[in-house]
Amino acid sequence: MSNNFSQLLDLAIKQGHSRSNLMAEIKQAIIAKYREQNPKAAIGIAVLIDEESGLIKIFAGDKDLGSEKFSQEANQLAQNILINKIAQGQNGVNNQEVDEHTGRSATKNEKNGSGILGKIIFWAYNVYFLFFNFSMALSLVVGQNFMELIKSLEWTQALTFLGIFFLPIATVIFVIRKSLQKNSASLMKLLFLFELPLAVLLLLASSLIDQTTVFTGLSLLALLAIPLLLYMHFSKVKLATLPTQIFGFFSQLSTVLLGYYVLLFSFFLPLILIGLPKEFLSNFFYSSGSSINMVNYPAMFVGLIFVLILFILVLSLSALPYILLRTLWQITKKSQLSLIDSLGEKKAEKNIAMSWIIVLIFFALSLFRWPDHRLLAQLSEFDQEADYLTQETAAAPLIEQEEKLQQLVERKLEARRYYLFDKDEDFLADAYEQVFASEIFAEAIQTTFIHLAYPLVYWEEQTNQRVLGDNFQYLFGYPYYQSKSDLEEIDIRFKKPEEEEDKDVLLTYREITVNTEADGLLARVTIEEEYENQTNQQQ
Repeated sequence: MSNNFSQLLDLAIKQGHSRSNLMAEIKQAIIAKYREQNPKAAIGIAVLIDEESGLIKIFAGDKDLGSEKFSQEANQLAQNILINKIAQGQNGVNNQEVDEHTGRSATKNEKNGSGILGKIIFWAYNVYFLFFNFSMALSLVVGQNFMELIKSLEWTQALTFLGIFFLPIATVIFVIRKSLQKNSASLMKLLFLFELPLAVLLLLASSLIDQTTVFTGLSLLALLAIPLLLYMHFSKVKLATLPTQIFGFFSQLSTVLLGYYVLLFSFFLPLILIGLPKEFLSNFFYSSGSSINMVNYPAMFVGLIFVLILFILVLSLSALPYILLRTLWQITKKSQLSLIDSLGEKKAEKNIAMSWIIVLIFFALSLFRWPDHRLLAQLSEFDQEADYLTQETAAAPLIEQEEKLQQLVERKLEARRYYLFDKDEDFLADAYEQVFASEIFAEAIQTTFIHLAYPLVYWEEQTNQRVLGDNFQYLFGYPYYQSKSDLEEIDIRFKKPEEEEDKDVLLTYREITVNTEADGLLARVTIEEEYENQTNQQQ
């Protein structure tokens, strides 16, 4: 092997390759491979190569980091690099063999990339949604509702709406500019790894954007980045230094948040893998055992096959979050290696560390729950049973901030819909108790899950919420969920008529009728009057 290395090196140099460039490329590749196998390796790794013997050593300071196995792998890697360099510069038979091999690969890729089914799927999807978006935009413009719709949306909702609208347009433009129309494989990657997942996530974001906390908003941002990360990873897109840094940051952010959600999903995994088969099989054998003399064995066999297929399908779907998390971690490591190649080891290490710190800071800040506004605290402390002077003093600062207070109360009392879970829910404990028949174990799982899912759990007391609504209505005379403009319209509708000028008339008849209701507590009073005009003018 050592002789092979020295011979390959000499041959590559004879073909015109620079010795220093060859050795630098080999060393960078060996360091990248070592870091891939040892992510926690120290900074300042050096590689020593004996060009005569082919012996390769890797050091950090004076410490020898390489094992005999890694030295063999590094030697093989170095030989592969030299062989590739030689193949690029060979002429004659060897060059023809390389060309034939490359030609066969290109022909194979061309066949794979020219599948008509992939093209039909991609263009049918995009043409349909282009037509749908155009029809919807035309109907809005013709109906003169477009600007009203835009004004009714918040800026976040408007962004997601525009994202859904322009996604197929941007995809088609990208395909045309990159000349990917005839490459079925690239079209399928673009559709299934980028466009379709991003469209689904944008639809999800549009439905959740008006009822999100800071944490769920950050989670949506990370989820929206995943399709782009997957597409760029599997398409092997080459990026410059700054885009690589941005790409690495979002891969880190998505990995952290997806890892958190996968951790929460793991609490449901035993219920899926144990509870579902247990439920299916118990029902199946109970129904077949109840009439043992009339068992239909073919039907029983078909039923078992169906249950097995269903279980395999559920198992595959349950594995998807873990597969996606592993893929994101690989993307993150790959982006870090790219930074090392472009920035150098020391500068890249600092850049990667800073990126991780920023991600963790964002994650920590999204967990923080800001304290309630002082107006809400004053409103909750308002005493409806206190004397008039005390109530007037307490109500004065609240009445001055009526509109703002209404917004605060409305958001506070409707905050439950921003969270997936409630601290008093015990759905997970009930499920675990049913599957594992242990109340203590089930309660421990429920408690652990609720605390781990802290940013997704509603922790407020319901009694405190009712006090805010009651006190607001007591102070202002209308419920917090009703706008003041609606009340003003009601006041106008029942406003007393303006007093008319005195008229010169003579009252000639008056009859007053009183009908009591509700045991004399209510009464309907009817007054009938007749007047005689005392002038020659109409009054």
